[in-house]
Amino acid sequence: MFNLIKIDDLEIPELKIYHTLRDNALSKESSFIADSPKVVNLLLESEIEIKSILATREYYDEFTKLIDSKNISKLYLADKKLMSEIVGHKIHHNCMAHGVRPSPSSLDELDDNILMIDNITSSENIGSITRSMAGFGVNSFLSSTYSPHHFGMWKYLKNGC
Repeated sequence: MFNLIKIDDLEIPELKIYHTLRDNALSKESSFIADSPKVVNLLLESEIEIKSILATREYYDEFTKLIDSKNISKLYLADKKLMSEIVGHKIHHNCMAHGVRPSPSSLDELDDNILMIDNITSSENIGSITRSMAGFGVNSFLSSTYSPHHFGMWKYLKNGC
């Protein structure tokens, strides 16, 4: 069983990445935030590095085995109200994870059809674009480092983009 770190202080430096959830979701050290059980669990099942999880007791109780399968040093415990205060808006899920973007793929590893996305800063717009891409059979895209990171959203992981 893992050790949970109960959150009492919203301003601890380790939570800063969660405070910036609505900013461009990619930091200088290639960090991103995933914010739903589906996405967090997909990350737990992948080789992507997870630096921390911020979740409710219910999430930890339900997914103990999956969480135990990774070596995550920081497992923060908070209720949904406190999680909402940390991110600065009402949240709809009971967990978030701080992940590290994998090394970029080379162009040779991408499909023949590649969509280039530039200056799109809305996560919702990125989601709409990738869902449309999947409908047209386009499975690869390139984006700038200031765009929201696709590993932070379920729709990209689900579609393999």
